[in-house]
Amino acid sequence: MNAFYLVVDENYLNIASIQAFRLASLWNVDVHVFIEGRITKNSELKYVSDPKIFYHHDELGKYLPKGLPESAKWPTIVYLRMFAPSVLQNYQRLVYLDADILPLRKDDFIWSVPLPSGLGAVHDTDVVCSAPSGQHYAGKNSKEAKEGWLKGIGLENKRYFNSGVLLIEPEKWLQKNWADLLSTYVQSFGESMRMFDQDFLNFTFQGIWTELSPRYNFQASIMGFGYENTINPIFLHFSLTDKPWLGRYVSDIMDLDQAAFLSYERIFANSGFLIQDVKNPKKISKVSRAKCHLRRWLSEHGWITHKERALRKKWSTQQDELNTFFETAAVSDYFADKLGYPFHRASDVELKFDGKRLRACLSSETLAQFMK
Repeated sequence: MNAFYLVVDENYLNIASIQAFRLASLWNVDVHVFIEGRITKNSELKYVSDPKIFYHHDELGKYLPKGLPESAKWPTIVYLRMFAPSVLQNYQRLVYLDADILPLRKDDFIWSVPLPSGLGAVHDTDVVCSAPSGQHYAGKNSKEAKEGWLKGIGLENKRYFNSGVLLIEPEKWLQKNWADLLSTYVQSFGESMRMFDQDFLNFTFQGIWTELSPRYNFQASIMGFGYENTINPIFLHFSLTDKPWLGRYVSDIMDLDQAAFLSYERIFANSGFLIQDVKNPKKISKVSRAKCHLRRWLSEHGWITHKERALRKKWSTQQDELNTFFETAAVSDYFADKLGYPFHRASDVELKFDGKRLRACLSSETLAQFMK
């Protein structure tokens, strides 16, 4: 038997519940939702009821060592995902998913891919060529900064995975004493940890984890570069502050944000929820709104502002870096699922400037995936 699981607090319980409904419907397997912490401010939270969805309340906190580093972006709850297999050890294979992941389609390959180490994951595409953003690392260039960052968290191997999707074989996973390993790691590298459980898991599995292609964890850092039109994602990971269900899209540009919102709207309705309960568009001042409208109008009439020019230059550089990453992975045969090689470089992306961001329009084929 196989299963999915999610670990959330009350802030993400609604989203996790409708994600569980989507997974149970698409994949026809059990889905476990671990709810950690008291339900305090949202007493009217509803759960989706389904024979394949199981809710657990405060079952994981007892496994957690004390004194672990955390931050506003990475609270202590992120460590709990590694202890859930202790509760779910009767399954042959588990997939952990962050709650901000939209399952687009089913793919049974993950239930059979060999996992010699007990773990399969996807490279963190936000750190393909550089250290994590928002942090200062010593080095003359991005390559040196990345090497310094990896060394600081104990990694000799340059490949670093994102912990938003974890493919786990419980029998092998449970051979490790996770609490002791975690405590020991924090003693040695705690001051350098910035992505906490993710840093620790990369240290523990460095050089031995099974690498899946980004179709299994299609992160925000590669959205909008054209790969959504060629890779055919399975799990879309909205690993940014602006989540699609918040409704912060531009309604007349059909990009991933708008398409995902429409998909979430349908999933909410099918599971008995109203997306209006969580929708929270950004509040923008009249001055900022006017500036955006003006910059967009200028763009549509052929006048490229400094902001748009800088964004297009950055976009081009990042796409080149990502193309190199994918091509190197193809030659080196990194991905266990092969990704339909030879790899085709992303191209022919229609970019529209909305006055603040560049938005990549989806192809009709990709858009159809959201409408299923």
